[in-house]
Amino acid sequence: MSKMSFYMRPHNICICKGVSEEKIKDAVKRQGARNFTEIQRLTSCSTGCGTCEGRVKELLEKILNHEIK
Repeated sequence: MSKMSFYMRPHNICICKGVSEEKIKDAVKRQGARNFTEIQRLTSCSTGCGTCEGRVKELLEKILNHEIK
């Protein structure tokens, strides 16, 4: 894989379900998710092994606090 394609691929937050940071942002901004359970329902993230739960919650908090666009 080239260095450029590495930086262009989506940053997956949930490896098991293949859920990217962008998909989580979309769930919040366009689909109205406001908590972890809603994120899980809309994206299926953190419904496999659960290892990403902390990363998902941290990202959700940053999005809701407008720290991430």
